[in-house]
Amino acid sequence: MLWPVFEFRTLYELEECYRYNNGQWTKDDGEYDIAFIGLWKGIYPSVVYIELPYYENILWEYCDTKSVAAHPNGNPWHYMLRPGKRDWGRSWRERYAHPNMLAEAEGRERIASVYSVCNGMPVTVYNVMDPHVLLGMIREVGAKKVVRPPRIFNCMYCGTIDISSKLNRLKAELIAARLK
Repeated sequence: MLWPVFEFRTLYELEECYRYNNGQWTKDDGEYDIAFIGLWKGIYPSVVYIELPYYENILWEYCDTKSVAAHPNGNPWHYMLRPGKRDWGRSWRERYAHPNMLAEAEGRERIASVYSVCNGMPVTVYNVMDPHVLLGMIREVGAKKVVRPPRIFNCMYCGTIDISSKLNRLKAELIAARLK
């Protein structure tokens, strides 16, 4: 399998929250799981799930929020690839058979059958800026290894970037916001 199966704790506050629990959708009991469903802000029926890359070679990404001269057309997105790869690779066709993506689909179906509508709220496991990644809220199911972003980011376009101070600052901001 190109990516392991990931479990997480959602940072989104969901009312009437249920976790995937191997497709049984049980009331959330504080355990990690691969997907959650509930009412976000008490109104929006939502599934919270792990988002996986669309291309085989992408390991990490993040947006710089401003144009980057070294990137094609000034694209602000930085991409870190699997070792030895030079491009995004082919579209990852097996993506939709991955357990994380199957849980998302089941969550959408479940929410839609109850509310006739569904919102998706991805937890992007390959984005170094995702709050779940920064706060160590995602881990591999089998090994329980916590997903940690790289401190040195090897962008396919502009080379090596030390993003540790940026990540530390964002993490501190997230923690401060949660304490308020």
